[in-house]
Amino acid sequence: MRRRIESVFWNETLGLHVVAVDGANRQLDVATSNPAHLLWAGALKPVRAKRVAGGLFEDDLWSGWGLRTLSERAPRYQLVLSQRLGLAARHGHLRRGAAAVRHDGRGSGACSTRCAT
Repeated sequence: MRRRIESVFWNETLGLHVVAVDGANRQLDVATSNPAHLLWAGALKPVRAKRVAGGLFEDDLWSGWGLRTLSERAPRYQLVLSQRLGLAARHGHLRRGAAAVRHDGRGSGACSTRCAT
């Protein structure tokens, strides 16, 4: 399973796994909070998990209130219109945040430092 996830969904440019591929196996190369689910499920090797966790705390995905569902850099990002288009989702924050902190390598200080900004 890990090999399949890595070979199909890993995007080196984003430093995250993509949310989807099309029928021609082309990646939808946009950063989302979805890779946090892979962390939570333990589906990634530790080295990759650490990189993904760090990517989730980047400014385009981390709002200070939680993870945005869609990167601020995405053309479709619309903070005020929809959770699916970038609003920081309240549900699931604890689960995804805990998974990110567990793999981030900075411990709980990473979240507390980022949350304070």
